[in-house]
Amino acid sequence: RDPPREATVGARVGARKRRQPPPGAAETPAAATARRLWPALGGRRQAAVAGVLALLVVAAYGNGVSGGFVLDGRHLILDDPRVHAATPDNLGLIFTQDYWWPKAVSALYRPVVKLSFLVDWALFGNADRPAGYHVTNLVLHWGNAVAVFLLGLATMQRAAPAFAAAAGLNLVEPLVERFSSSK
Repeated sequence: RDPPREATVGARVGARKRRQPPPGAAETPAAATARRLWPALGGRRQAAVAGVLALLVVAAYGNGVSGGFVLDGRHLILDDPRVHAATPDNLGLIFTQDYWWPKAVSALYRPVVKLSFLVDWALFGNADRPAGYHVTNLVLHWGNAVAVFLLGLATMQRAAPAFAAAAGLNLVEPLVERFSSSK
């Protein structure tokens, strides 16, 4: 006789027995949601995948850390006083002025990007040193890859396609786009 499907699926993804709430105790909504959404891959395996994704990010984009400000980076960071000090006035300007302010006006609104520059300049002390901004971008890119992996794991319930989505679509595709569109 074949074992039940649940047993083989659980063994295949390294499932561990989940702790059940004590008898009579109600499960919290957050715990119930986590139990339904995240498959039992295990924390160590997820951490290992996150580590591999970090290595892929560094392999793909790490050579840019030593580079300088290019194209619009000089204007968007060095020439924009909004990102030089974390003050209420600058925060207000970030949320009320467009992306190219004070040099130009376009209808481009990217306050999260400007906040990232503010955090790099004012809080991390990167100022006019581009390496810190590049490292921040690597960390953000890695975080996105891990988020794509976890989302893929939750929806596909299998680690291999989730990893392929994270590594292929999130990490490699921007490289292909960048090199295929530059002439």
